[in-house]
Order: sequence, then C-alpha cells, then structure tokens
Amino acid sequence: MTPGPTLIKKCTYCSALICEHTALSWNSFGATFWTDGWAYGRMMVPHLMLIRCNQCESLVWRDEMEIVREYDSLREPKDVKLPAYDFMNQPSFNEYMAYLKKFGAKPDKERYVRQNALWMGNHLRRIDVNLFSAGVWDKVVVNVDSPLTQGEIENLEIFLKLLDASDEIQRLSKADGLRQLGRFSDSLRLLEKPPSGPMTAAHKVIENLAQSSDSMVAKIE
Repeated sequence: MTPGPTLIKKCTYCSALICEHTALSWNSFGATFWTDGWAYGRMMVPHLMLIRCNQCESLVWRDEMEIVREYDSLREPKDVKLPAYDFMNQPSFNEYMAYLKKFGAKPDKERYVRQNALWMGNHLRRIDVNLFSAGVWDKVVVNVDSPLTQGEIENLEIFLKLLDASDEIQRLSKADGLRQLGRFSDSLRLLEKPPSGPMTAAHKVIENLAQSSDSMVAKIE
C-alpha cells in the first residue's frame, strides 16, 4: 500500500476536526474474503462513506465534509507533525439503522448503509480475523452460531430489494443474502448462471453452503 495525503476534515454538525488517511494505491494480497462481501487485508484501505463523529456522535457523509487541511508527508518538512485529531470511525449496526429511520437516503447510499450494517452485524459470526485491526473499534464478542436478529433480518430483506440481479457482483450478494435468510432454493436459482473468472471461488462457496442448508457467513477459501 502506498500512503496518500492525510486530509483534515470538519464535522458537518459540530465542526470537530477528523483525520482521514488516504492511499495512492493498495492491493488485496493476503486478504480474507467472506461470503457477505466483506474483506480485510493489511494492504487494503477501509472505504468508509458514512462515518461517526466521536465528538457529537452524529453520522456524517465523508464526501460532504469540508477539507480544512491536507498534509502530505512526502512534501511537508520532516519536523512538521499533525496534532492528535480524531480518526474516522465506522458506525455500529444500530447506528446505521437509526440513521436510516431518521434521515433516509437515496438508493445508492441506502444500499451502502444497509450493506455495511449487514457486515457489522455479521462481525460477531466471523472467526480468525482481528476486528480491531480491521477498523472495527466496537467490542465484538464472537459467536459463530448466533442467528440473525429480527433487525438484521429486516435490514437484509430490504437490502436484497436494492440489488440488481443483472449485475454479477450484486447477484452474488443477493444469492448469499437469500442463503443467510434460509431461502436456499431461491439462492441456488440465482446461482444457476455460471460465474466469470474472478467470481468463481465465491460462487462455489456460496453454492456449496446453500446446497448444505448452511445459512452462516463464511470465509471464501
């Protein structure tokens, strides 16, 4: 990963200064991928669009925040150091849901929010991953056998309606979502179309899980 400039942005609601690290390049070498679309790797950069301000606890769209300073370590004098700003933090499942209930969102942003809520809920079912290193700061007690809560089910059902099955990636996400809901036959019907090269591994894992009536999120290996 090649670090990019560090952006200091202002919270839209309380004007607190928040630090955003950028990357000029990154790769997925050595990354772990999961059937619900979440991935983590040391050389990957979390792409958070909706973040939580630690000062006022509001959820703020990153692209709507004002940039007040840009710090480039390759150009700045070596003795120049940044003050201790807050970092961008990811909201919890409940915070995502509360945001949508209060403000709503356009379809593309709603799809983003609901997918990230799905991931946050599924984090307690993941094993062999350091969630703190992956940018998940909230304490997560792993319980791989924990079923979806009613709130997670409702979020997932709405999320699936926002997906376009003609798009291969979204079709695979929809198939896995149906599988997580226990709708294995519907999931397998979506998987009848052969995948392209990059999607083959994920397609096979999700298909095998659906055929085994397994609804749990799983690593793609």
